[in-house]
Amino acid sequence: MPNPNPNPNSESTAGDQGAPSIELLNVQEVRQELETTKDVVKKIKNFLNYRKKIIENTPSVWPVDGYVVSRYGYRNSPYTFETEFNSGIDIEAFPGSEIRATAPGNISEIKWDSNLGLTVSVRHKYGFITSYSHCQRVSVEPGQKVLKGEVIGYVGRTGKTTEYVCFYQVKIGTEFVDPMPYLNRISK
Repeated sequence: MPNPNPNPNSESTAGDQGAPSIELLNVQEVRQELETTKDVVKKIKNFLNYRKKIIENTPSVWPVDGYVVSRYGYRNSPYTFETEFNSGIDIEAFPGSEIRATAPGNISEIKWDSNLGLTVSVRHKYGFITSYSHCQRVSVEPGQKVLKGEVIGYVGRTGKTTEYVCFYQVKIGTEFVDPMPYLNRISK
């Protein structure tokens, strides 16, 4: 018997009552796509939040306003003129210039060393430790929490140095790394 409803896009006939209409199938497909998109957006949001936390806790701002006068790596010693390894960077600045924490963390150590002078070290998340040496004085105490950009000391000429500098070091775990790639790469 021929189909009494010649329009194939019209509502179903009495013989196919259980089959959903095209419109209903389209709505179900769109709904499924929206649910999938919602899940993907949620995963992207979680990833971006995690990435933001890492960025906020990575040493990334200049510790002091000044000029790099000695880079990380091998150099000629200013005292013996022999080749030595410099495990940080020397940033020359005006005497008494503010030294700022380059990431949030806790003051892990304040010490005096005959070579590095007065040094402040900050322990950060994700295994980072930063050190700031040759300080004239410090404005923090061991165990104190500090924010990125907070003043922790002042540029001096303590220890073995020929000029007013902040000797800045970045350590990940137990290894010193070149601080330059971290400076100005990520904003506050």
